[in-house]
Amino acid sequence: MVYVLQQTPPKHNRHTITTVLSQLSDLKVEKGQKINVGDIISDRTAERTKLQVKKQELSASLSRAILSLNELKPVPIPKFQTELQFKQTQIISLQTQLDKVDEELKQLTSVYSPYRGKVRSVKIVRQQESSIIAEVTLGI
Repeated sequence: MVYVLQQTPPKHNRHTITTVLSQLSDLKVEKGQKINVGDIISDRTAERTKLQVKKQELSASLSRAILSLNELKPVPIPKFQTELQFKQTQIISLQTQLDKVDEELKQLTSVYSPYRGKVRSVKIVRQQESSIIAEVTLGI
């Protein structure tokens, strides 16, 4: 996920944005680059694409599971109940996974420039578990 940890109020025509990245390629600006209001500073494109593919796969699996549930033919009661319970459990599991992916996609936000200006510095502050914390300072 990309988080904006803090934004310092502009002073001396500078504005600093602290953001959390999962990999350095999530950072879309570099020192000296001119940017406009609304330009992307950081984005988790690779992770978003991966999650969207996973969502499509889960949706397709869920559709197949529901279809196969509807196609169950009555057979002797114990076997039918076992198949029915298995299919219902499978559908619940797929729906839970799909809901989790949807939630992760909602949390993947891009960070946009609030000002027009020039990137004065890009500084990697620290790494925290699997996250990279970076500061981008804009000259406005």
